[in-house]
Amino acid sequence: MSLEMVTIGNTGALERAARSLPAEWAEYLNLEVRAEQMASDTAATYQRGFTKFQEWGKARTVAGLPVDRAAVVEWVADLRAAGKSARSISVWLSGTRAFFQWGLSKGLFPSDPTAGVKAGRRTNTQRHSRDKLTDEEIGRLLSLASLTTRNKALIWLALYTAARSVELWRADIEDLRTVGQQMVLLVQGKGHSEKDEPLVIAAKSARDAVRDYLAELAQRGHVGGPLFVTGRKFDGHYRRISRRTLRMDVHEAFKAAGIVGKTKTAHSMRHSAISKIIEMTGDVRAAQKVARHSSVTTTEIYAHELDRLSNPGEAFIKFGLPGE
Repeated sequence: MSLEMVTIGNTGALERAARSLPAEWAEYLNLEVRAEQMASDTAATYQRGFTKFQEWGKARTVAGLPVDRAAVVEWVADLRAAGKSARSISVWLSGTRAFFQWGLSKGLFPSDPTAGVKAGRRTNTQRHSRDKLTDEEIGRLLSLASLTTRNKALIWLALYTAARSVELWRADIEDLRTVGQQMVLLVQGKGHSEKDEPLVIAAKSARDAVRDYLAELAQRGHVGGPLFVTGRKFDGHYRRISRRTLRMDVHEAFKAAGIVGKTKTAHSMRHSAISKIIEMTGDVRAAQKVARHSSVTTTEIYAHELDRLSNPGEAFIKFGLPGE
């Protein structure tokens, strides 16, 4: 596919300039964001990733070479040779893949040249950039009397279901269901296009926090639509809070609980929930099920981190070194 004519190989030539397609795609992303089907930072990430590929592909355009799977693989190889991390390449590749999948869904391309292309092996997969909360920090957070009903429901759900922040941000009241005797929240998981992953809200305190918040919303006349909404109406309706507001609310709650540090964020609550399952059961597979990781290798990172943190203390006790 030429980046000028947007073709794949020698087939599927489009009667439009390449500049128009990225513009159409950007318009599509903006629409997804406005319709709250996609987070604004996700759209920005996709845009940034495809821009990287476009910039790299300019030389191929001049040479009249097709942009096919081999070209995408070559791009990844060039990025690796330039010292880019697998994490960065994965992010940029996801943006490029999103563009081609969008075009494929519209019948613009006969195939997706990014299909099956991987970013390569990560060199440092045994650590997270965000730290989990300690038991003491969780205790202080859960005992805060200053939390609003909205933030209490948000924090309780994060800690007791291991939900991702973006999943809670996307949640609607209609996503809360009763299945058997369980309260369940249907979420749009990572890599999913629909809300088809059920999170069981097993802890009574978490269910109570959600019900208290729903009761407050009902008193305000909000019984359908976004779950986590603004405190006041806009044009007669409550709006979904922004992701920035969600992060700031969690940050303020952390600060009130004495939890500080750049590595302690809203995502730390998910880390804490997954780590706690491993601590209590020793069952990585059970933690994988709750975390909804596609590969158990991802979940094993939590076990490795727990092991690394516990071993130094055990050494002090065993050998009687300072700090015993």
